[in-house]
Amino acid sequence: MKPTMTDAPHQSREVNITRLIDDGPLTRFQIGVIICCALVNLFDGADTQSIGVAAPFIADELGIEIANFKRIFSSALVGATLGAATFGPLADRFGRKKLLIIAAVLIGIFTILTAFATSVPMLIAFRVLAGLGLGGATPCFIALTSEYAPARCARR
Repeated sequence: MKPTMTDAPHQSREVNITRLIDDGPLTRFQIGVIICCALVNLFDGADTQSIGVAAPFIADELGIEIANFKRIFSSALVGATLGAATFGPLADRFGRKKLLIIAAVLIGIFTILTAFATSVPMLIAFRVLAGLGLGGATPCFIALTSEYAPARCARR
């Protein structure tokens, strides 16, 4: 007579991922995730700084005074605030990786479109949408990095 699953003693098939990450070696996959998150953070900073460098050229092209650029500068911050407030809870519900990818795509598309803006309202809209991705990426890459990095790496 063959034993069935009901005849076998109770065996737990649960895996404690946190313990596995904390007690195991740092794998290539973990390093890859951490590097990808760091790159998204790097692009976040580069986007934020690049508008300051490009502002004189954009102002000249659109025929506006650089002193009137404050709405354009603050538009990305408005988007970032909205992105940080909405992407965090959405990432908890739908997955951090998925939302980080969406945020990175928003950053890329609307940062590139910034160069093609033909009016101030269009430029502001592109900066708000790029900011949405920038702010939305932050809670995602922070959470992913902390999830994939062993606790011993945070100790000093």
